Amino acid sequence: VWREIALAVPSLKDSSIAVQLFIEEFQALFAE
Repeated sequence: VWREIALAVPSLKDSSIAVQLFIEEFQALFAE
């Protein structure tokens, strides 16, 4: 169980970073 959680945490970080980048790109499109 702990191993699964330890493996899931990095993917959660990656996905949250990807979402932030996506939002920044989205805002940049509407800013222009």
